Amino acid sequence: MASTNFVDFSTPIVAAWLNDINAFFYSLFGGAVTPFQALTAIGGLSSTNPVISGNLTFASGGARIMGDFSNGPVSNRPTFQTNQVNGNTGVSAIPSGTGIAASFSVHNSSNIDNSAFLSMVALPTSMNIDNSALGSGIVRPLIIQSAGTGIGFYLSPQNRAGVGIGSADWSADNTSLDIGQVGGLAFNTSGGGLYANTYFSQTQANWVTKAAGNAGYFVYNTSAGWTLTAGTGAGAGLVVPLATRLRITNEGLVGIKKEPTYTLDISTSSTFGLRVEDGIVQVVLTPVSSAYAMVGTLTNHSFYLFANNTAHVQLAPSGQFSIGQSAVADAWLSVSGNAAIRPLAAFTGTTAGDNANGLVVSKFSNDLTPGSNIFIKFIVNAGGNGGGLIAASGSGTAAFFNFSDERLKENITDLPPQLDNVLSLRPREFDFKADGSHGIGFIAQEVQEIYPDLIGVGEDGMLMLGGLSKVEARLISAIQELAARVAVLEAK
Repeated sequence: MASTNFVDFSTPIVAAWLNDINAFFYSLFGGAVTPFQALTAIGGLSSTNPVISGNLTFASGGARIMGDFSNGPVSNRPTFQTNQVNGNTGVSAIPSGTGIAASFSVHNSSNIDNSAFLSMVALPTSMNIDNSALGSGIVRPLIIQSAGTGIGFYLSPQNRAGVGIGSADWSADNTSLDIGQVGGLAFNTSGGGLYANTYFSQTQANWVTKAAGNAGYFVYNTSAGWTLTAGTGAGAGLVVPLATRLRITNEGLVGIKKEPTYTLDISTSSTFGLRVEDGIVQVVLTPVSSAYAMVGTLTNHSFYLFANNTAHVQLAPSGQFSIGQSAVADAWLSVSGNAAIRPLAAFTGTTAGDNANGLVVSKFSNDLTPGSNIFIKFIVNAGGNGGGLIAASGSGTAAFFNFSDERLKENITDLPPQLDNVLSLRPREFDFKADGSHGIGFIAQEVQEIYPDLIGVGEDGMLMLGGLSKVEARLISAIQELAARVAVLEAK
């Protein structure tokens, strides 16, 4: 070969070399090319850095770009790289014309038609990573790793997923999602849940712990709703009893440690069934034993019952209980409210024959001083004046006492003669229309003509008589008899 910058195409060696190039381009472009066409097409072909100015088109299917992609260090393997100085490299696959999808695939066999592969596919409606197989190829798990070791994410051919675990950590009937750390989130065919070291076994139809430290989990079932279940014990394959801790049904019923029958259903054997606190006040609701339950505060604070955002019932730490708009400080039980609207209290018997007791007031002491053992006190004028009281100073001594101390009175004078008025009263016997009961006393309208200060008017407009009872009726009748006898004697 002459020593020159031009190639001598007439030498046998160059001619043979051109034949090889022609064969290459024949397979590459689908036809024979001249050495000039070949060199022009490749823009100056060299064995190390070929430059192609146009599209590289393969005339037939099954063509390959081949090179040593496996031996030596990674830096010596064929690599895609931009030819722009300090530029970034990007490799794309696009459809042609009106095509709608493009993909990159990697296979685990040179026999593509019978291999497992992983594809990254761009579709019109989604971007997919597909782990699949062709022909006799076997679908393999999809594993995402960090630093080439361990398992960050594991997707089995059965579409069961694990985070931080691999196939060796679960059974063939394991969950759809299993997180193999101290705690995690699990979803399965029965629902899903928050759990620790636990998976759902299809064959055992139960939750199974993989290691110690199972802290409980939520389960959702389309028919039963949400359930919080606490697992116990340790050791791989240990079945966790499905003891319900929290269940929220699809109907909105909430059960704590039981299947709910009501809106909120709680079952507990612990000290407190329901406990609420803000760091200072502690409120509890709990069955203390089979005999009674408890609701209230555990701290030195009053317990209130509200209606319409207003406290109507108060239980003070001292044990004082008040109903109504305000509390009476010096009473264990107080009832307050607008008595013009309705009675402050009403005691009503509801069973026939319940005539034994209506209201019972009992005291521990038995002071024999008259009026000392007060059972009921009557106070008027917003508590400023006493109207009287019912007291007892021993067995069989219950009586009504008026406040009659001279220190409470003024303008004291003698009562005018009353004989004519007393003689004008008409003691009567009668029967009540309501129940036919027989009575002795007076007619209010007749007394009103003589002593109007003894007559009151009820809410229904009916007249009421105060200060004259059966005893007074009989005594007045006796006085009238004596007066008649005196009149006869005086007439003689």
